[in-house]
Amino acid sequence: MMLRLTLNRPEDADLLEKAVDTALAQAQGPRISPKPGARKLSTAEMGDAVLSALEKVVGKEREHA
Repeated sequence: MMLRLTLNRPEDADLLEKAVDTALAQAQGPRISPKPGARKLSTAEMGDAVLSALEKVVGKEREHA
């Protein structure tokens, strides 16, 4: 929300949202109803997963530009 509403950077907000969605899908971490046997991630691990996904999302965006 800060990127979108306060800093007026909607494109960056979109990239970050895609990265979070990607990280959640790959990590299968903290969710409302995690898959049976899924390991819960720490905050640091989830942050690392989001950063890794953000690098991939940004790379894909640059390829399409």
